[in-house]
Amino acid sequence: MGGHARGIGVATVVPSPFATKYEFVRRYQADMLASGFKEFSLPSLEGYLDAAVLAEGLRRAGPSPTRASVIAGLERIESYDLGGVKINFGHGNREGNQFVDVAVIGADGRLIS
Repeated sequence: MGGHARGIGVATVVPSPFATKYEFVRRYQADMLASGFKEFSLPSLEGYLDAAVLAEGLRRAGPSPTRASVIAGLERIESYDLGGVKINFGHGNREGNQFVDVAVIGADGRLIS
């Protein structure tokens, strides 16, 4: 859409990958740069969040994780603060991320939040 996208607002389930007011985003940027990636994006930030939550679920599953123990480990994640993004699962709750932000597409095509 090029310049025609400027001013469009979108809802996001993760902070902007440029919103360094969040500790989580600062860690993401540092890890991306350390890995040689210089372009930040919403999809990669969301994947980074997913990986962090899965790693915590695996940690809580114990030394010999099974499908059942990983599910149980994820269900024990409550009020888990990743640095500005809180994750809350529980028995039967599969929507752990309650974060919602509104971003606007700027003149250069980047999201402004």
